[in-house]
Amino acid sequence: MEGVFEGVVNTKQVLRCGHNAGIDSEELLAKAGVSSTALENLLGQISYQDHHRIETECHRIAGEASIGLHQGFLLPEEDFGIIAKAVYSKPTVFGALQMAMRLVSTYNNYAHPLIEIQGETARLRLSQTLSEDYGRAGRSEYHLNIFRATLQNTTGKNQVFSEVRFRHKAKTAMSEYERIFQAPVSFGCLADELVFPADLISLPSATASSADPDQLQKKMEEVIADFPNGEILGKIVRGYLWENLTGTAPTVESTAEALKIRPRTLQYRLRREGTGFHELLEEVRRDKTVALMAGKRPTLDDLAYQLGYSEPRAFQRAFRRWTSTTPSQFRLNQR
Repeated sequence: MEGVFEGVVNTKQVLRCGHNAGIDSEELLAKAGVSSTALENLLGQISYQDHHRIETECHRIAGEASIGLHQGFLLPEEDFGIIAKAVYSKPTVFGALQMAMRLVSTYNNYAHPLIEIQGETARLRLSQTLSEDYGRAGRSEYHLNIFRATLQNTTGKNQVFSEVRFRHKAKTAMSEYERIFQAPVSFGCLADELVFPADLISLPSATASSADPDQLQKKMEEVIADFPNGEILGKIVRGYLWENLTGTAPTVESTAEALKIRPRTLQYRLRREGTGFHELLEEVRRDKTVALMAGKRPTLDDLAYQLGYSEPRAFQRAFRRWTSTTPSQFRLNQR
């Protein structure tokens, strides 16, 4: 598991679960062979090997196989600080969910969440580059819990999911899963995913705050800019593009200025990650188009504006390139 990292805030959550089960945190760290100094920076990272040893030892001492499930259910905001504020200050449910997804994949570089929309149904699917030997099931339960909390809090509703699916076998009583997710839960499925009505993502967020979202975004960029996450810059650029497409599309220069990096350095580092600025811009435009068209049926003019195109024809050409069909035909196919 070389080069795989876990967010310190997640490891702190394991310690909290252990504490609730009567396990002394210092004793748990000592048995796992991890120094407490590795956890001093709440917004930092530790190696996944260290995190996994702590979690495994917590499982063993507590005699509980569902630490990931209960770890994700606790999620006290005071542990997450700027992270929670960055998520819950977003004006829309979709914006909050996008930020939560981005932070999960940033802090834990083995986790890759994605939203898929088909007609009236949305699926938040989680893929992970972990084997079961390294606790994939527990991490699945934990991360889907983060997205559960995000959707429930931002919609102001407890019952938002039509189904929750896991690839692994149940690790505790079914009633406990259903209590936490407030939905039917299935196991042995093809994917780890939350299934919910697509129209939820177009709702205004019930947690939107008066805090300056630009300042929170800037603070988060500063926190994660130096994470040793391999393909991290591409994720940062993708998130910036998603937030700043409206009207005029960001350029390499404007993006580099916002991220406090030279344009040539930005392009060089993206190439090292196997991508490029224009490839990321194309991906973001395509994904955001699908998200927007699942909502309030915006006009072509509105879509072109929100995706940073100068005029609707340019958007139509791009849409046909992505889907081999027209926007109107695409909408008909989604009914």
